[in-house]
Amino acid sequence: MQKHTRITSFCITLIAASVFITTSNSFAKEISRDNLCDNCYYNGLYDGYDEGYDDGYYDGTDDCCPVERISVHSLRGFYLGAEGGYDSYNTLNNLVITDDFSGNVRSNATGVMGNLFGGYGYLFPNNFYLGGEAYLGTSNANSKTTFNNFPIMYTGTMSAGTSFGFNFMPGVKINNGPLIYVDLGYNRTEFKTKQSITGIMPRYDTNFSTWSNGIHYGLGVETPIYKKLSMRFEVDHIDYGSFTDSTTGTKYSPYDNQAKLGLLFHLGN
Repeated sequence: MQKHTRITSFCITLIAASVFITTSNSFAKEISRDNLCDNCYYNGLYDGYDEGYDDGYYDGTDDCCPVERISVHSLRGFYLGAEGGYDSYNTLNNLVITDDFSGNVRSNATGVMGNLFGGYGYLFPNNFYLGGEAYLGTSNANSKTTFNNFPIMYTGTMSAGTSFGFNFMPGVKINNGPLIYVDLGYNRTEFKTKQSITGIMPRYDTNFSTWSNGIHYGLGVETPIYKKLSMRFEVDHIDYGSFTDSTTGTKYSPYDNQAKLGLLFHLGN
């Protein structure tokens, strides 16, 4: 229930952000087009630009159709970017310390994350968008868990580190508004754990490091800000496979929630 509540909260946040951006764009522009200008606008939408602009007008449409700050054409092609945000790893730790002492403890590793990414996107004439993206990132999310059942005292830490992966990103470009998309993909993350168990013989002090695969899915909204630059807001959820510390037998079952803000540079015209 807690897991689904977090996902629902992220989705509500994304929808609110999208509505805010769309509404802000509409009030800022206050541009009206008659039927002739509408035809001119949409017929010239995919013609391209001279260096991305044409003195504020679309090519072949100088008599009407004022252009937006960035052309929709810039969504077609390669791009590079960087993003950062908040990371929250929720992990179920299944402790097996002795035959008579075991239990489940839930930990929450939180911190700041950042990614560098690059990808390719294509905007079809019906405003349907399809993109693919690869990324490399890191996180400083960490947690500390204690479990006390005298005379046994358990202390464990867990941290996330380097991650990489790729996403497929289908979406829809709203006329005079942002791009709204879904991202689906693969993630691989390095996890490090430490455990200290006292009150039993022998005492355990372990360090364990492993990589875990995850399924990545989320929602995002992207809007142009200036020339070839655009900004996006994204919320994601990653389900990881479980892994086990071979020394103590502790089993970890993590998932991650992210909220992040990114800046993109589009390489095409």
